[in-house]
Amino acid sequence: MSVYNAGYIARVNDKKIVSFVYILGIFAIIMMSSIIITVGQITPDYNPISDTISRMGAKIAPYSNVLNTGYIIYGIIILIITFHLCKKLVYTKHFILPMILLLLHAFGSIFLAVFPDKPDIPGGYFTANIVHNIFSAMFYASLLLGIIVFSIKSLKDNKMKGIALFGIILVTLNIIMPFINVVSYLKEISGLLQRSLLFLSYFWVVITSSLIYKRAMLNYSERFLGVRDTPSLNSA
Repeated sequence: MSVYNAGYIARVNDKKIVSFVYILGIFAIIMMSSIIITVGQITPDYNPISDTISRMGAKIAPYSNVLNTGYIIYGIIILIITFHLCKKLVYTKHFILPMILLLLHAFGSIFLAVFPDKPDIPGGYFTANIVHNIFSAMFYASLLLGIIVFSIKSLKDNKMKGIALFGIILVTLNIIMPFINVVSYLKEISGLLQRSLLFLSYFWVVITSSLIYKRAMLNYSERFLGVRDTPSLNSA
């Protein structure tokens, strides 16, 4: 097989990995969002406006297994994505932090489901839920840190500047989120605010991933220009 053919096939394989990772990531986000919305609608005595997502996953909740299974599957998908990125696409030290954040996000998702939320117990709420809260914080913090790191680095890119600014604003709003309990009116809509910020974060990931994917495909096309020796079944 000629050198050009070998190089062409290597790039095609990378292109397939990029497409696989992109599609799998979008699927994970759509799956998790759908589960959160559906379980919130069918859970008795649950108010999606005022109640947090974790309450749906509490052991006493009737559909907690559905939500928690979704979190575990989501985490496994993120681990699969991380594995393929490390195996095929990681060439420089700049990829180390994103990979660490993906791993934290994945394990946070899995273990917040393994250690679900528990109902409020007077005098013992914090102790009963400390493990769940740690992994829940890991899940959210890794997502937000990934958004802010990418956004700051992308501010100098004119084509990514808009989504970068949106990411910075989004992270700022998420940081403010824990303080809403101080305001009685906002506390009444804490569930709605939590969902809105999570779904907006997912929306940011989808849009940003789509832009990166589109750019990657354009780069692959440009690299193929001028390559006359295309692969064939008879080449050797």
